[in-house]
Amino acid sequence: MSTRHSPSFHDLAGLTADPRTSKPLQVRERGLSNSSAGLARRTGVVEDELLGELAATALCGNDITSSCLYVAGVCTYYSGFWAPLCIFFVSFGVLHLYRGIYTTVVSALPFNGGAYTVLLNTTNKPIAITAGLLTFSSYISTAVVSATVAVSYIHHLVPWLDEGLCTVLILWLFAVLNFIGLRDSANVAVFIFVAHLSVLALLILSCLAAVFTDGTALFHRNFEHRYDTLPDGRSPMPLHLALLYGFASAMLGITGFETSANFVEEQRPGVFPRTLRNMWFCVALLNPALSLLSLFRLPLFTIMGYPLNAEGQPNNDDLLGLMAPREWLRTLVSIDAFCVLCGSVLTSYVGVVGLARRMAQDRHLPALLLGRNRTFGTNHTIIFGFFVLCWLLYAFSRGDVLVLGSVYAISFLCVMALFAIGALALLRSARQPLKPHTVAPILLALAAVVIAVVVNGFIFAAKLSARF
Repeated sequence: MSTRHSPSFHDLAGLTADPRTSKPLQVRERGLSNSSAGLARRTGVVEDELLGELAATALCGNDITSSCLYVAGVCTYYSGFWAPLCIFFVSFGVLHLYRGIYTTVVSALPFNGGAYTVLLNTTNKPIAITAGLLTFSSYISTAVVSATVAVSYIHHLVPWLDEGLCTVLILWLFAVLNFIGLRDSANVAVFIFVAHLSVLALLILSCLAAVFTDGTALFHRNFEHRYDTLPDGRSPMPLHLALLYGFASAMLGITGFETSANFVEEQRPGVFPRTLRNMWFCVALLNPALSLLSLFRLPLFTIMGYPLNAEGQPNNDDLLGLMAPREWLRTLVSIDAFCVLCGSVLTSYVGVVGLARRMAQDRHLPALLLGRNRTFGTNHTIIFGFFVLCWLLYAFSRGDVLVLGSVYAISFLCVMALFAIGALALLRSARQPLKPHTVAPILLALAAVVIAVVVNGFIFAAKLSARF
């Protein structure tokens, strides 16, 4: 005798939607692996040209793994010695919840667009368009911030470079690379991704060797370090607030996780869930490990970014370089940082092309964006239009990383929150009784992101008020 059960994540794998009517319907194919090939045929993409696991992972992985360059320092600034714990909770807990949510939703709705697509098919157009605009905002600020910070890393090695000109050239270079085609872009992304992981592995092994050689005395001093005032005169936060602010800042270490859902139609059948698994594995391994090793290699106040820079912000951008036991490794880390941040620019182009094409097909953006050039078959209007927007934003903001970083972080967190809301709406569209074990993971993930939005909002408001 059959038993009825409430819809779980995998129960919804047979749901999809017609983007023209925005109504959920049932299809024969179940899951991403069957429908992706069909989508490829309908969009004119040859199946042999679809991205494999490594290429798709590299395109979105460069963005999320670049977070290790800053998340340990930012999190330690607020939570002190407990930063590795906050980063561990976000990497293993929150990101794992979102891995399940994204796998389920995109398997049910295997279209480009991410949060925009799921909200369009489960809520209404204004909410979906809001999600799309927030995603655009996130990609534009990601591209500009990544290019600006990448140039700042290489400027330490080549001081005579013009930072403004180099930033615009990076944005233009990756626009041309995307114009040539996604396959060539993916090859560049794979090279950057493999090189980045290799450098980080070398850094971790070198730090471990240094710890075995120098001992753990510095780690014990950092643990036993008690202070009534910080070097800038502030009083330290109570433990519960330090953990809260540390958690909120650690959430910035998973930026880029949403990108794979924005070009799912360009991936081979079955690849999408593996890209999520690979990103989760990299972040869960690298971010907590590097944060923990920093406590063995550097004094606590150095990790926190003291002395502060001229703008009153933590001076710990080159934290991984400071951890390196040898000068040549520090130089290699700076070169790697430049390359992987350029990879984040590439990720922004790939994500925004998929999203813009999806919104144009739904007639929420001009149909002009769907035009393809005859030589390479790419959407040149989207690519070079995105370059112009990035260039204008950089020109008007004068490369102000603080302001752009605030826009980037808040936009990303809002997109993640809206995606969780869309997942809840998708469960509701199944019209079956919902049980706690079905809804609880989504509600936990949503609560975590909402807390991060509120706390980061306070943080960035305080920074901007101090700045202006």
